[in-house]
Amino acid sequence: MGNISLDRIEKDKSMLEFLANISHELKTPINLIYSISQAEEYFINEANLQKISEYNKIIKQNCYRLIKLTNNIIDVTKINEGSLRPKIAYVNIVEIVENIVMSVVPYLEKRGINIIFDTDIEEEYVNIDNNLMERIMLNLISNSIKYGNNNGNISISLYHDNKDYINVSVKDDGVGIPKEKHKIVFENFTQVDNLFTRKCEGNGMGLALVKSLVELQQGKIKLTSEVGQGTEIIISIPITEINEVACTTLNFDNIENKSIIEKMNIEFSDIYW
Repeated sequence: MGNISLDRIEKDKSMLEFLANISHELKTPINLIYSISQAEEYFINEANLQKISEYNKIIKQNCYRLIKLTNNIIDVTKINEGSLRPKIAYVNIVEIVENIVMSVVPYLEKRGINIIFDTDIEEEYVNIDNNLMERIMLNLISNSIKYGNNNGNISISLYHDNKDYINVSVKDDGVGIPKEKHKIVFENFTQVDNLFTRKCEGNGMGLALVKSLVELQQGKIKLTSEVGQGTEIIISIPITEINEVACTTLNFDNIENKSIIEKMNIEFSDIYW
């Protein structure tokens, strides 16, 4: 009974912190949008198009932030209900990850962050949901930006450690995560720092959602981190034979880079400089 009570207390505490985080995540962008909208009235009267353009970019970023929060809440709810179904296709994961990395390079270069893509594998076809994989990778890169060093490095690599899985690693040289926190970072509503001490924005669903999206595709995820030495997240995707019924080959010629950029704007919307 004692253990049950302690577990219940911890869950209730996590839920309260989550609700506080959600309130903060909603209130902050709404307040910014409202305040900037009021300020824009002055610049409209002054016909100051430069200021209006600058403020519109801030409004757009905070709209993206609200979209990200809404998407995460919907997806977590669907996962808990068992109603989120991945759209599996037989695709080259090397090409998918490389396309994502190339898409985020201009964003990172503007902010002095170096991103390195490294693999000896030319192609590896696996059964995954391309859209979910993009969200997973952008979420992990977003975390590396937020918790990495200014002018730091992010390394993304693909490799085999056995014949059954291909591993995708996202590694930064940032603040790292204390060992006692390793077990909880993939839990819903959990953040290493609480609302009043954390240095970065977030709602406590990111890594928990990533874990769920990886597992929906029969994958595995693990973390390696040390305080002051950075963090590495490794996703392991099973290598399977093509299933003609369940899978289709993805044609990258029909995928616009704009789609990834839009997702990047959403996933990176809670990063402020």
